[in-house]
Amino acid sequence: MNFLKLPEVLQRGKVSRSALLRWLDQPEIGFPQPVKIGRGIFWIDTQVDAWFSRQAESSAAATAAAQAQALAQAATAAARAQEVTPSRRGPGRPRKVAAAAQGGAA
Repeated sequence: MNFLKLPEVLQRGKVSRSALLRWLDQPEIGFPQPVKIGRGIFWIDTQVDAWFSRQAESSAAATAAAQAQALAQAATAAARAQEVTPSRRGPGRPRKVAAAAQGGAA
């Protein structure tokens, strides 16, 4: 069992100090609490590594679920795009360029 200081934890997780402190303030996130030894604050390396591993696994599962949902939405959008909806209005007012070309030719 090895102990990690704050800079080592930040480097392992590639996170900012403020993010780590936010994780510590929110117990529902489940980040390991530090151990105070004398005047130093340390984290147990196995707990930190296990937490980062769990986060990576849950992130991969969430990414796979999001990709499946995006594919389903794309299929639904493609099916809707194939449906022909009648136009309610006419073409509208002619453009100035088209009107000038017709007026200049006359």
